[in-house]
Amino acid sequence: MVYRLSLSLTDIKSVIVSINQRIKILYNDKIGRIGTDMKKFPSIKSNSDFKKIYNNSDSYANKLFVMYKKKNNRKNNRIGISVSKKVGNSVIRHRITRQIREIFRLHQNILEQGYDIIIIVRIASVNKTYKEKTSAFIHLCRLHKILIQ
Repeated sequence: MVYRLSLSLTDIKSVIVSINQRIKILYNDKIGRIGTDMKKFPSIKSNSDFKKIYNNSDSYANKLFVMYKKKNNRKNNRIGISVSKKVGNSVIRHRITRQIREIFRLHQNILEQGYDIIIIVRIASVNKTYKEKTSAFIHLCRLHKILIQ
């Protein structure tokens, strides 16, 4: 048995358009969900911002890091991380940067808001554990008096 469909060209076009719209909706739902979960990390990137903070702020240091802190006119804190080539190759430098960024993210709720923070990594931090880096970060926050507790 053979079925013959008598569809006009406009009917076929409308079916294709509706299918494409449904695909876009499904695709955007999946992509949109992923995109909305990823928030922009509050970081300091421009050289001029780094220079302003270096020149107009106070600093404290320990064995692993040097921390500069300056009040900003924002609701949240921003962080800038500087890791010299002396610390190691790019894999090591990026791993330390990711660890510091994660330490900052996890401890944002116990920090006073409205500061630009720059962290300079020292060579000694290469062989230290994540826990030791966390402790050093909190120690510097205490010295700067930006810890809420």
